[in-house]
Amino acid sequence: MKNFSTTLTLFVLVFALSWTTQTNAQPSSLAPCSTVVGSSCVGACSPVGIINYNVGPLCPSLVVPLCVETTNSSLCPSHAAIAKVFVNGVLVASGDITATGSSISFSAPCGANVKVVAKTKLVNPIISCVWLGEVDFVLKR
Repeated sequence: MKNFSTTLTLFVLVFALSWTTQTNAQPSSLAPCSTVVGSSCVGACSPVGIINYNVGPLCPSLVVPLCVETTNSSLCPSHAAIAKVFVNGVLVASGDITATGSSISFSAPCGANVKVVAKTKLVNPIISCVWLGEVDFVLKR
């Protein structure tokens, strides 16, 4: 009987928290990750690509969905582009953004500072290119 009451208490608590979160959230008029809020590049254009963005104090919801997306890539196959995403100084996501169309999705609370840092990484030293090439990427809200 004690196990049943513990399970029931947990169920009620989870239901109450989910209901509170849903009632506080405000519907967004924009599709997630549809508006570009920053851009940068890495490779021949710059050894490190950085995007800094402050999620505005007036947000459509408590948590804002964001995406890092590669818009163009001409990077030599000897290298890959790796992006790291920091929200308020804490690493929240990372991944390979070498290919055009690659993306990393994450979310940040309203009022947060978002920083995207991308660098190239040698992945195949056997390949030798005349030009390093570059990866253009954007941060979308």
